[in-house]
Formats: sequence, structure tokens, C-alpha cells
Amino acid sequence: EPAEAGSIWGDLAGWLRHVVARPQGKAIVFAEARLGLDVGKLQPGDVVVEGRRARIVLPPVEVVVELKPGETEVIGSNLDSAETARLLELAKAAFHREVLADPRLQGRARLAAEQALSALLLRVGLEEVEFVERPAAPPRG
Repeated sequence: EPAEAGSIWGDLAGWLRHVVARPQGKAIVFAEARLGLDVGKLQPGDVVVEGRRARIVLPPVEVVVELKPGETEVIGSNLDSAETARLLELAKAAFHREVLADPRLQGRARLAAEQALSALLLRVGLEEVEFVERPAAPPRG
């Protein structure tokens, strides 16, 4: 949509540009997505160690998407620099949503984190590491 320019002549010029040559752009965009868990976000109640056994509530999987501008190909565009940047931001947001909505990717990221943490904790002397969805209720007494 035409952006407000702040003056009558600027608004008219923006409207004419939009009517005469409606901004359009297509691009083939490549990106890399990384999924992981930030264990720095673990809260005190998220890790319970009883003897040589640990129960851990992991933080949610996080997604970081980076566009690969060197591999991006713009096809048939009449967009200016700002509009092209907006198009790429929309592509990045779409990649992010798609990765977040993929339960298989989420599961693989979580499994990899569980395996890495289990290996570390078993190596330092724990005998059992269990990953749970929520902290155990405190004992009633």
C-alpha cells in the first residue's frame, strides 16, 4: 500500500506510483534455521536432583532463522530498496513460522538436547536423567 508522505504532493506522487506501477516482487529466498534450547533459561525448580537421579523440565525450543543473501535471487521486481528489504523480512518471518509449526523438527531438536544433557550428566556421576513436561509437585507435609 502507498505510504503516507506527509505532504499533499508526496501523497499524490506515492498514489500515482502505486496506481501506474504497482510495487511487485518475487524472489527465491534461501535461509538457514537453527533450533535449540537455551539451558540458561532453566529456573531453580526446573532441575530436581535426588541422590543420583535428576528430573529436568526443559525450556521451549527456540528458532533462529538467517537468510542467505548470497543465494537469494530476485525475479521480476519493481520494488525499491525499502520494499525489497520488507519482502525479505516477510520471507524470514514465513520461514520462522514454518519451522515453529513443524512438530518433527521440534521433536528432533528436543531429542538432541535431551541426549546431549543426559550424556553430560551421566558422565558427571548421575545414574538416571529424566525429562518431564512440568516440575514435580512439592511433597505435602
